[in-house]
Amino acid sequence: MIIYSVKEEFRIIIYLLSFGTSILFLYDLLLELIKHKKNYIQFLYKILFSVLLIYGTYLFSFHLKNGYLPQYSIILVFIGMFIYLYFFHKKIKLIFDLLFKKLRFCFSKIKKIILPFRIFKKTFLGFKKKMIKKNIKTLYK
Repeated sequence: MIIYSVKEEFRIIIYLLSFGTSILFLYDLLLELIKHKKNYIQFLYKILFSVLLIYGTYLFSFHLKNGYLPQYSIILVFIGMFIYLYFFHKKIKLIFDLLFKKLRFCFSKIKKIILPFRIFKKTFLGFKKKMIKKNIKTLYK
């Protein structure tokens, strides 16, 4: 058994607290991204997120000082989650709301700019295909 110095233990504590906050941050981001999806799609995304979170937790714990997990690791992750919920959750939700509203607005403007070109391309190509078909029919008559 390896005994770590106080500096190393403090670093592990910081890592575990930040891991707890990052879990809830990513979950809030996921909820914001799938807010407008259907219920069964949301359920599938949440299951996929949970599986990836379990895998990420395994990798995190394995690479944290070569698999060393102190007895207090679960408690520190939950304290990190509490810190996120108490201090950052509402502010981050507001930032996400504003950010995604701006992104939706920008995408709608870009879509309005690009859409006429798509219609022109389809009608032009459709006209060209009709002309080719007519020419082929006249050749074989």
